[in-house]
Amino acid sequence: IWSIIFLSQLIFVLVQLINKPIRSKALVTKGVAYNYIGVCLAQIAWTLAFSYEIIWLSFICMLSILYFLITIYIKQYKVLQEEDESNIKDFWLLQFPFSIHCGWILAASCVNLSVVLVKYSTPAIVQFYIALASLVFIIGVSLLNIFLPRSQYVIPVVLAWASFGIYSELQNPNELIIKTFSESSISTIQYGAISISVSILLVAAIRSAIKYIKPRFFSSVGDEEENAYAYVQQEEN
Repeated sequence: IWSIIFLSQLIFVLVQLINKPIRSKALVTKGVAYNYIGVCLAQIAWTLAFSYEIIWLSFICMLSILYFLITIYIKQYKVLQEEDESNIKDFWLLQFPFSIHCGWILAASCVNLSVVLVKYSTPAIVQFYIALASLVFIIGVSLLNIFLPRSQYVIPVVLAWASFGIYSELQNPNELIIKTFSESSISTIQYGAISISVSILLVAAIRSAIKYIKPRFFSSVGDEEENAYAYVQQEEN
């Protein structure tokens, strides 16, 4: 998924260079602004810290990336609520690069926290409950985005993908996981992850279908009522 993230952000940067009307849009000036510099610097810092296995520092850097991405995400959402200027082109060029990055960093932050716990030999029971809390966090964030007044689906889909990745990884857990956790604990996280993945996608699909069908249904009902009223008026005349 990193390739999609970095490619989409490369396109975002190039578009700013060659298209003045796009870089003047509120989604960029008010939504992204200088926060993207913070994202890039924090991402570089995380890469260096993780490469040198300074795990506690890499976690702080990860949270820094998340802070700047959430700031962009919230500001862009407010722009959409206030100005309603978005279209499909704006979504893919200006919103998608940061939404997918934010979703992935949300998931990666949970993983990075677990890496910190393993690094400093935290008791297995603590690691287990942190993993459970992470799953609850993932579905909570996903549902929050899906049920916003202006539903957002990129982050939930990314988190569903990450949850499926956890399930796949635990089908053949590595030796450290087998030694640290009981079979029942591994199964709980594994099947919890796949349940959350499926639930997120199902709720997103239902919500999307309802939002698509509802206005069309009420529009057709309204037209029928208007036609019926016109017919009655004609008959009376």
